[in-house]
Amino acid sequence: MSDNYVIIQNRIENGPEGTPIIKEVLLAYPDTKQNASKRLLKWQTMLEVPNIRLRRATKQDYRKATKKQKKKKK
Repeated sequence: MSDNYVIIQNRIENGPEGTPIIKEVLLAYPDTKQNASKRLLKWQTMLEVPNIRLRRATKQDYRKATKKQKKKKK
């Protein structure tokens, strides 16, 4: 199994008492390193998204599974 990577952005936001806090924001779901690095390069050159980088995916980065609802019969 290969490692998956995510694209994250570091954003500076104001916290309590007006102190600046650096926050990591997930921009893309986990993908292979090759696909993620291609997407990162496109975002940096074409869209000029600032402060983005790759990091290894953790369990919290994956999509949450939702239960499908059954259709009601009439």
